[in-house]
Amino acid sequence: MENLYIVLEDLTMILSHSNNLDTYPRLMVVITFIYTIATIFICVFNLKSAKAAREQAAEQKRQFDETNRPVVDFTIEPMQGAALGLVFQNTGKKLAREICVEINDDFINKLEEGRQRYIVNLTKSNFILGINQSKVAGFCLVSSQSYLLNFPSSIKPLKSFCLSAS
Repeated sequence: MENLYIVLEDLTMILSHSNNLDTYPRLMVVITFIYTIATIFICVFNLKSAKAAREQAAEQKRQFDETNRPVVDFTIEPMQGAALGLVFQNTGKKLAREICVEINDDFINKLEEGRQRYIVNLTKSNFILGINQSKVAGFCLVSSQSYLLNFPSSIKPLKSFCLSAS
């Protein structure tokens, strides 16, 4: 680009010292043509730069959204005696809203009747977890802890799990 300006300055100098009136209009056409081509190149490169900037901004937004979202983990942890706890913990960087849980019917049927109602109530309501907050839904399988060891591991307690970050 710098070389183009030097050439244009040289042409302007030639024109200013030229006594031939016929050369001046021709040189002005050449100079205008060169400026037009240079302007077109500048516009093309500016459009490419703007497109790259838009793509970069979109990628930054995607990365921000990926990093700043709720991440809710589900575990089953032993409590006292034959009690277990369904533990939901938000380890993400955003509030988890409208968390809904659906418990497997086979799992609920293995519980005592009073405990079944408690777990079913958990599935009927949505809840919210703040950042690094957890919720424990504790229940007892039966009064005998030996039954806990015989509880079928093939029965998965969680059927579905959903949350909203909005």
